[in-house]
Amino acid sequence: MKSATHFAVLVTICAAARLSSTTQVYGPLGHEIVGAVADERVASTTGKFLS
Repeated sequence: MKSATHFAVLVTICAAARLSSTTQVYGPLGHEIVGAVADERVASTTGKFLS
C-alpha cells in the first residue's frame, strides 16, 4: 500500500512538471496571439448576454 501511494505522488509530480513546462512554449508572441483571440471571443459572447 505504501508503494502505491509513493507511485501516485511520483506520477502527480511528474504530471505537474510536464504541464508547467508546456505552458512556457508559447513565449511572449504566442501569449499575445492567444490573448487577442480570447479578447475577440469574449467580446463577441459578452454582447449576446448584455443585450
